[in-house]
Amino acid sequence: MYPTSRERYARVSFAWLHVRQEGSGDVSVLRPPRGGGPTRSLFAVVLMFCGCMDLGVGPHGGTGEFPAYDTDSPYEGGWRIGDCSDSIEATGTRPGMVVPNVVYTDQFGEPLALYDFCDRAVYVEFVAAWCVSCQKSAPKISALYETYASRGAMVITVLGESAEREPPDAADIQAWVQSFELRHPVVADPSRSSIELLFPELLSAGSYAVPAGKLLAPGMIVHSGPYARAEQLAEILP
Repeated sequence: MYPTSRERYARVSFAWLHVRQEGSGDVSVLRPPRGGGPTRSLFAVVLMFCGCMDLGVGPHGGTGEFPAYDTDSPYEGGWRIGDCSDSIEATGTRPGMVVPNVVYTDQFGEPLALYDFCDRAVYVEFVAAWCVSCQKSAPKISALYETYASRGAMVITVLGESAEREPPDAADIQAWVQSFELRHPVVADPSRSSIELLFPELLSAGSYAVPAGKLLAPGMIVHSGPYARAEQLAEILP
């Protein structure tokens, strides 16, 4: 049985307690809510019974080796989590290094830990709601996730600004999810602190464009970024 959201948050919160300040801008932490979600996801059960859940086949042809969803998942979205997070140690953000863990708040208002998907190929994209290029790429990103999720791929969309160029809130996340009918995790980063943790090379450049993306091989190892192509997910599936 998976741990509850509260238990998972307690286990990984050490990696997400404080983020330093850059210049005069307050880079504050994005804190998940205190309440944990249900251990067994009713949402995933509904998907299973309505036939919407694609468990697919594993990367080596074995049925269900990498199921995209799990009715025992602690996530409302039903995303299956790996069991390797405790064995991973961050080393950096350059190619070949292991990125640090990050805990966001997902579209269901629950804490979502990057390391929960340690056994997958993960594409982390940083977008803004006002960004036309981000809007155009959203359906393609979603299609890639739907195509490869059952083979060990995960996509996490990080929303950094609202359509009004303000820090995003829960309503902005819901608007993004509903506009493109997304089933993968969509999270908010109102302080852009994950840019510091996962995309420090963008900060060092002084300015950056969106969408930005970092591709992580299984084990949270950086494959490419900060402008990695999501299509490369197919090349590093477990």
